[in-house]
Amino acid sequence: MNSALTVDIGSEGGVLGSMLLDRETIPVIREILRDKFFLSKIEHQILFEQLCLLHDKMDSDTAWDLVLVRSELIANGLLDAIGGVEYLIRLCESTPSPANAKFYAINVRSAYQRKQIVDMGTSLGRIATEPSDLHETVNNALSDLQELSADIDDSPKLNGADAVKSLIEESIAGCRKIIHLPWRMVSSLSNALQPGSVTLLCGTPGASKSFAALEIIQYVLREGHTASYYALEDSKAFHLARMLAQKTGLSGLTNPEWIHENPIIATAAHQENEKWLIDTGRLIEASSGGQATYSDLSSWLLKMARFGCKVLIIDPVTAIRHTSRQTWAEDNDFLQRIKRTAVDYGCSVLLVTHPAKCEGRPSMEMLAGGASFSRFAQTIFWLEYHEQKTSDVRFDCGTADTSHNRTLHILKARLGKGQGVRVAMTFTDNLILKEHGVIVKKKKRNNSDDE
Repeated sequence: MNSALTVDIGSEGGVLGSMLLDRETIPVIREILRDKFFLSKIEHQILFEQLCLLHDKMDSDTAWDLVLVRSELIANGLLDAIGGVEYLIRLCESTPSPANAKFYAINVRSAYQRKQIVDMGTSLGRIATEPSDLHETVNNALSDLQELSADIDDSPKLNGADAVKSLIEESIAGCRKIIHLPWRMVSSLSNALQPGSVTLLCGTPGASKSFAALEIIQYVLREGHTASYYALEDSKAFHLARMLAQKTGLSGLTNPEWIHENPIIATAAHQENEKWLIDTGRLIEASSGGQATYSDLSSWLLKMARFGCKVLIIDPVTAIRHTSRQTWAEDNDFLQRIKRTAVDYGCSVLLVTHPAKCEGRPSMEMLAGGASFSRFAQTIFWLEYHEQKTSDVRFDCGTADTSHNRTLHILKARLGKGQGVRVAMTFTDNLILKEHGVIVKKKKRNNSDDE
């Protein structure tokens, strides 16, 4: 059972934090939830009940704050039972905006209903193995299912006005924002890492797309956002060593022979960055070559999104192990699930992928995985490797011939204005990509020019 779908601790915290921050959210939340809907902690059930009782007995002129809540909990002998003042403060600090209270409550109710379905299935499995009247068993099961179906149909949903209001208020408060890429021009042309978005980063073997993905996650973390990386190839240590090489500028840290010849430098780099490696390592998941399934990735994405990660990277998604012959159906189902997770939790998902064919000009038709991937992604990048060459590149102050060994093709930019643009880049000795500028398209010569 995927427990991440049946217990939503993040949304439970968002509900309680909203109630603590703004008493006006309590009537709205109570229309959706009851205390038993909080499944992650008994403390959440207790706190929900106490906040509702306190709200009912306070008049509208009384100020609503943590001091009042704390006093009430002490009077009822329940402050320690819910985790103390420190936990109340943590709930408030981890809640982006009380404006999203209804959204959080709907998520909690949905998780509770999923848990009911799981429990019902378990109960049916147990009853089926016990001696009983078969018709009675089936009729009782149908009755329970109809009751649950009616309950789900009656679940409140955000109307259009509330949904747009929530987006606007989150943007004003700075809770909903575009997270920038390490490359200024590519970022402004694509607006790729928006909440609820899916981005593809494609490239042939040797194009440095994994280094680019690691560069992205390091940049996002430096900018103060939370991000996580799932590597389907190689170990966690392998990818952390690459990240350390990028951070220190010591590309030799990826080469055992260089480390052997430079032990003092390598050891010093590790010691100076030990805490950083520990902290970053917590955000890296690696299958170490063991093939994960789409179910594994979906569960990981949901878990990290609920943890608060705003950028989630899977590298490479093409290393997945399909569990049926209908691979296109699995691809489609996976993309729908990750898209739903991205929208529900306001995060951005980046999938590193390969081309289906290594020959020909970069295009969406050449992506591995079929049409599902190009259809669901709002942004598609193709990082092309080539020998050093010179292109006419546009800068802020004009154009100039520029040497580069990579070209980033923006094949799709639904969230930005850069679709069809090519950006000249160089993969440097420091294992990072340096952005030069937009490649100017060559003007086609007419027949008279040819003559």
